Amino acid sequence: LGGTVDGAYSLALNSTGATTLAAAVGDGAALTSLTTNTGGTVVIQGARVNTTGAQRYAEPVTLSGSTTLTGTAIRFDDAVTGSGSLSVVGAATLNGATVTTQGAQTYNGAVTLLKNTVLDANAAQVSFTGTVDGGFDLTVNTTGTTSFGGDVGAGTPLTSLTTNAGGMVLINAATVHTTGDQTFHDIVSLQRGTTFTASVLTFNDAVVGAGDLSVVGAAVLNAGTISTSGAQSYSAATTLMRDTVLTAGAGGVSFGGAVDGAYALTVNTRGDTTFLGTVGATQALTNLTTDASTAGSVHLSGGSVTTTGAQSYGEAVVLGANTTLSSTGSGDISFGNTLDGAYSLAVNTAGVTRFNGAVGAGTALSSLTTDAPGSVVMNAGTVTTSGAQTYNDAMSLSRGTTLTSSADTLHFVSIADGVSSFDLNVNTATALALADVDIGGNLHVTTQATGVAQQASTHVWVGGTSTFTADTGTLQDAALTSTDN
Repeated sequence: LGGTVDGAYSLALNSTGATTLAAAVGDGAALTSLTTNTGGTVVIQGARVNTTGAQRYAEPVTLSGSTTLTGTAIRFDDAVTGSGSLSVVGAATLNGATVTTQGAQTYNGAVTLLKNTVLDANAAQVSFTGTVDGGFDLTVNTTGTTSFGGDVGAGTPLTSLTTNAGGMVLINAATVHTTGDQTFHDIVSLQRGTTFTASVLTFNDAVVGAGDLSVVGAAVLNAGTISTSGAQSYSAATTLMRDTVLTAGAGGVSFGGAVDGAYALTVNTRGDTTFLGTVGATQALTNLTTDASTAGSVHLSGGSVTTTGAQSYGEAVVLGANTTLSSTGSGDISFGNTLDGAYSLAVNTAGVTRFNGAVGAGTALSSLTTDAPGSVVMNAGTVTTSGAQTYNDAMSLSRGTTLTSSADTLHFVSIADGVSSFDLNVNTATALALADVDIGGNLHVTTQATGVAQQASTHVWVGGTSTFTADTGTLQDAALTSTDN
């Protein structure tokens, strides 16, 4: 067809050879529909095809230059290739496996996949303004921008979604849902709060977002940075593939499953940071850091956190389960703010354990234990537990300190304040056996039963006054037998 084609009627082109539309179709008067049969090819040279109804191309389509197809429904049943751009105005059904253009691809209506589909647009934009559905794979390859303006997989989940590296993905959808994997190899920009549902979601480049980010399924973080104005939620196992910084707004950051990977994790948020699963149990993190925001807190409910290097909790920590914090490579473990929760805490590191906020002042811990190698720097002011406090490494005081066990006692190897003069108050419910004490301030020991004794080959050196109080006042002894006091 060498000239224009117009008329408010349907047109069917049946040929096993080449069908060529050399000029615009439906520009003067839109056709009602246009169909081609299988077995040949269609070459569209006229830039525009307009119908009031459907268009169906059952054979391969070649676009000579930029082309706009306008109709209620545009269906491709075979491959599409083009030297320019492709714009589909209306619903699109992709059953041709590939759409390859040198220019942009724009789908201005709902898109339905009927086959695993690969869209290639070179360095140009691929834009979906409406929904994308269909139980098949979708791969979008462009070093330009890929944009999703409607929900993906909300009607019928895709099986997988993949974008290539080198470009950017803009997502203005509330839902991106696949039954299989989602892999974003390029930068992702969220224009609103978005929920990603997949068996495994992988970010291989940075993510920025103007709302909440919710991941339902396993997450693989190879992004380096994920920054959102709203909350971030990872419902299942999270694996780090590089050092990762998560920055969120007041909604906080929550991990519903285990967090693993031999990389550093930093979490910055004005809200709460919540770990509901183990951290580093399968593969230890190198470091874990939370910021010092006073607006939020860190909730540890997974039972254990394991790193090869340091752990630094800048904000208040709340225990939601008996918890063990371990640094296998002698990293420091530091609490920059308060520490509360009616659970046990064990801190294991050959480095320095630092307490810089009150421990158990809000809710007493059930017990507190540090392991033998390393040291404890106590700048908490108060440490309160219902059960025992056991410090198996040397403690250095950075301020006046009160250690209280309301139902048990205190075990330690040594407590000192260096060249300072800090007071030390020790309150226990059961017998207390003093080990090495070397402080410049006052020592006040209060016991509720049995009294106080001194371990063999230890010394108690106090620059101020030593006071021993039997709180219940009955059948208690102060037995300080060392000759080196």
